[in-house]
Amino acid sequence: MMRVNGSIQFYPLLRLTVVFIVGIIVGERLAGMVSARYWLYGFLVSVIVLLLPRLRPFVQSILLWVAVFLLGAVLFSFQDEQNHQQLTDEAVLYEGVVLSNPQPTGKVVRFDMMVLNGSLAGHKVKASLLRDTIACRYRQLHLGDGLRAFSVMEPPRTIFPNSNFNYPQWLRTHGFVATTFIYYRDWERCVLSLDSMPRLERLKLKAGRLRERLLAHVHANIVDEEAYALVAAMTLGDKSALSKQMKDIYAVSGASHVLALSGLHLGIISMLLLFLFNRLRWRLWGQVILVLTVWTFVFLVGMPVSVVRAAVMLTVYAVVAMLSRNRISLNTLALAALCILLANPVSLWDVGFQLSFMSVLAITLFWKPVYRLLPEQFLKSCFLLRWIWSLLVVSFTAQIGVAPLVAYYFGRFSCYFLLTNFLVIPCAYAIIWCTLLMLITFPFPMLQVWFGKVLTFFAVVQGRGLERIASLPGASIEGLHPTAVQVFLIYLLIAILSILCVYLRKMHRIRQQFK
Repeated sequence: MMRVNGSIQFYPLLRLTVVFIVGIIVGERLAGMVSARYWLYGFLVSVIVLLLPRLRPFVQSILLWVAVFLLGAVLFSFQDEQNHQQLTDEAVLYEGVVLSNPQPTGKVVRFDMMVLNGSLAGHKVKASLLRDTIACRYRQLHLGDGLRAFSVMEPPRTIFPNSNFNYPQWLRTHGFVATTFIYYRDWERCVLSLDSMPRLERLKLKAGRLRERLLAHVHANIVDEEAYALVAAMTLGDKSALSKQMKDIYAVSGASHVLALSGLHLGIISMLLLFLFNRLRWRLWGQVILVLTVWTFVFLVGMPVSVVRAAVMLTVYAVVAMLSRNRISLNTLALAALCILLANPVSLWDVGFQLSFMSVLAITLFWKPVYRLLPEQFLKSCFLLRWIWSLLVVSFTAQIGVAPLVAYYFGRFSCYFLLTNFLVIPCAYAIIWCTLLMLITFPFPMLQVWFGKVLTFFAVVQGRGLERIASLPGASIEGLHPTAVQVFLIYLLIAILSILCVYLRKMHRIRQQFK
């Protein structure tokens, strides 16, 4: 019988993903010294040597890890070179298509744009358009419209000097290579062919138009503006209607994760789908419908990294369920990370990517041992007690994973996150399910009006409750600015304490056996 050398052997994808991430990090650190071409040469040599016959298994393993390491460096270097475009200080004439619904902010209108010609053809730009207060031509621009403009393309610059949040890096992570300011006289709306756009961007543009129609439908049935802003953010990922005051309340109370689409939202939708389709005679079709619906939703909301991660994991779970195999969460999480980083290596520096994966990783590693702190017989005695304890454990373990990163990027620790989750998670279930039912029952206006009132009720309850939590004494600790090294040491300390707890628990079991 083959012996397995440690439990880590059960997670081969985890090891490969870690090596791949190390390659991306090294590629980023040596970006100015080693070009993508040299990383590619090294990768090809390692693959050729790996394919040679009669290599010892140990040497093959080392070469495989080297190849995966170099692949991470190669992919990052090529992506980084593509994101760093040569920009001049002179204004250029170009044509572009609007990728997001323009949002007024002060004296300008901000929107995302893809340039269709010139040196930046096929690249995305963050645009600020000066509003003309007489003709108000800026109101003509909508998602998917074409425009011809004359402006200067500038490299991204930081806008948060006192924060660890790297705004230029965040823009490049999301594919933006420049920012531009357009004077109100230097642009005109025009009709453009979208054939030169990448196919994926065209698909996302069509999905964005459908989302705008759905948002208009939701808005028509929700009169309260604050309630609509919350529902739009939690269900379709549109946070444009959220006020700064509302964002601050959610941040202080520790509920910002509810406003950003993530695995929580996709999990709620999947639970409803599983409830509906698991009763089918052929469960295979239920899993297929689940996967198709999940990925349709991912495209509909613009493919944020946290939702893509959850969709990949749900897809793997569905395939494993169809094959009647055991689900190994760490391998699934590693596969999700690997898929995202293969497609876009710079996603590693996306804040949403880091928060999403660290929260799920912490839940995967710590949920079971923390949950078992209470006796199983005691928990089985009451369903409500099990639900409360499970919610506490999930909230606590997720906080272990994200708290150092939240302090690093946002300088804050929310002290009442457990109390917050008791309010927002039940409300999230009600809001997401009611929104889905409202969209499904579009042939019945009376039902939609009723669902709109129910949505308004839960949105108001959640908003008022979080406002009170945020106003409690010591609701959050502000001004935290740990360095990257300190964050690493915190995670290292968590890992050491976890290993120590596992060791002490094993020693306790051994002593109990010899008594």
